[in-house]
Parts: sequence; C-alpha cells; structure tokens
Amino acid sequence: MTCFQLQKSVKELRSCGEMYQKLYQSAFDADPESLANIQVNQQMCLLLAQSTEKVCQLGHIEEFSLDIKCVSYFTFLCLGSLFVDTGR
Repeated sequence: MTCFQLQKSVKELRSCGEMYQKLYQSAFDADPESLANIQVNQQMCLLLAQSTEKVCQLGHIEEFSLDIKCVSYFTFLCLGSLFVDTGR
C-alpha cells in the first residue's frame, strides 16, 4: 500500500468515526451498553486514522504490505462488530 492509498483510508476512517458520533447523538435513549459500543467503535476508527496518518508522516516508508488478516480486522471494527462486555 502506498501512502496515497493510506491517506484515502484515513479519510474513510475519519468519516466512519463521524458517522458513529452522529449515531451516538441520535441514539441518546439507547441502553448504556449500546452507547458504550458506539463510543468504542468511534474511538477505534479515530485511533486507526491517526495511526495510519502517522505511518505516512514518517516519510521513509514508501510502500509496505498489510497482512490480509490485519485489514480484515480493521474492516471488522469499522463495520461496528466490536462489542463491549459490561459484565452484565
């Protein structure tokens, strides 16, 4: 993946985070576990965006390959499949 491709992913991840924020605001009457899940997913998207952007800023990394399992896991997280166990 090139940094250009990664920058595109950064934009998509930030967009994903913004959508989770909008969902959180519209789901104010949801149960606490669901609200926590939404917040975790939003923060995960923003963290991935920041981390990806930082990789590109290093400059000495022109291209690198990502393990398909890693990419699948990121996709899994951004699709909202991460759930918080509140112990209930």
